[in-house]
Amino acid sequence: MDFYHNSQFTYLKGSQVNFASTWQKALHSSSSHQLYYLSDGEVLLTMDSKVLTLKKNSLCLIPAATPIALQGKSKGKLFKCSFDAKVYQNLDLFDLIQLPHFLKAEKSLLTEQLFKQLINKNQQDAFERATIIQLLLCPFLKLAQKKEGAQALSRLVPVFDYIEENIKYSPRLDDLAKLIDLDKNYFNSFFRKSMGLSPGQYIQQRKIKAACNMLANHVNVSKITQELDFYDTSHFCRIFKKEMNETPKSFLKRLNQNPSI
Repeated sequence: MDFYHNSQFTYLKGSQVNFASTWQKALHSSSSHQLYYLSDGEVLLTMDSKVLTLKKNSLCLIPAATPIALQGKSKGKLFKCSFDAKVYQNLDLFDLIQLPHFLKAEKSLLTEQLFKQLINKNQQDAFERATIIQLLLCPFLKLAQKKEGAQALSRLVPVFDYIEENIKYSPRLDDLAKLIDLDKNYFNSFFRKSMGLSPGQYIQQRKIKAACNMLANHVNVSKITQELDFYDTSHFCRIFKKEMNETPKSFLKRLNQNPSI
């Protein structure tokens, strides 16, 4: 199965930066994926302790939760968009396939035009934006390789769906195991082996993801605590900081600052 044929791409935000040789930007790891296009100039990119030089017409795909730093080497122009890529509504596409991080745009003029259309504030059509993201990712997707364990993840699709639908009620292990006809203990082991974390840890991550969306929509901490079934606000804040490496307050402050990149 080519997972990306069943993928849903969601545009989150984007920007264009005209930079000078003195420009620098350190980026916190993001919960969304990032796609960059360097239409002119040169940039030093630091990722995973490696420093790479991006040249004109470079495309750069940064998976979620990957911190990077950017530094201009000359005058130039950089486009960026943040997006989600989901399979069956809640599986992350990039958990299932391996993609290169860097490519050279084969059609530079078209790539820039697509990015400009994508980040245009007057562009409100979500379907059109999703289509543009897929077009921009096409050179990467052509080189996609299935990750080990992708088939096991496919089997867990009903579990992921159930968790999303019942995230406010802290789904029980017994109920999750029954969805795919497994014994509770075997299911727990199967989930850990497939996902690299326990069902409880996964549910916790999904709760915090939901909390981030609620914070972004101005829902207060007390209501989030209640709606997502945390013990109390202290418990919620502690789990949030553990997952996000920052408090809900600092997350909101960073969100409100809305940096250009």
